[in-house]
Amino acid sequence: PPYPIWVYVKDIENIEDIKVVKDCLKNNYLLKGDFNIIADEKLLNKLIELDDYFSNTKIKMDLLSYRLDELIDVSYKVDGHFELAKEKDLDYLAVLFKDMIYEMEQLTFSIDECKEKVKTHLSNKTLFTWINSKDEIVCLTSKGGFGSYSKISSVYTLPSERRKGYAINLVYNVSKIIKEEGLTPVLYTDGGYVASNECYKKIGFYQVGKLVNFEKDV
Repeated sequence: PPYPIWVYVKDIENIEDIKVVKDCLKNNYLLKGDFNIIADEKLLNKLIELDDYFSNTKIKMDLLSYRLDELIDVSYKVDGHFELAKEKDLDYLAVLFKDMIYEMEQLTFSIDECKEKVKTHLSNKTLFTWINSKDEIVCLTSKGGFGSYSKISSVYTLPSERRKGYAINLVYNVSKIIKEEGLTPVLYTDGGYVASNECYKKIGFYQVGKLVNFEKDV
């Protein structure tokens, strides 16, 4: 916990579908449990229109959804280089994963659990790193495909190495690989992190939607 529940309707104007969502959330007390309810902001507004029960919900986080159609070359350079994550760095990558998950989601996983996550990425060749001029891993990210899209996730830079341009170069290179695979890069960001959102825009990502993480304000 808190367990994520993604709520979705294909047609935001289909009131009957929204009523099903409304009854599910309300009757099963999902807004009062150990859950993260995530839905399109428009859907939450429709729920509020249908039922006063949703009028005093509290938004915990804005999640902005981005996609990239045309990749823009990074306009400035940094030290180091882009690299597919390597098996020899498993132990260190597991530590980075553990720190990243805690910082982003306030969840604590064991090193062994993080090793298993990293091993899966290594096997699938879906974990990427930025290596600085001292041959240190300072930034990582992963990708995963679904349909014609590939989602960039887990963008994490060591706190001491932030604002040096590593993340934007890393995401640029991963986006380039995704485009070469014939897929469309997408990602979700915390709307509160202005710097990271601006970073993604510089390489061609643009906002296509807004999701909200909400709960009952009791």
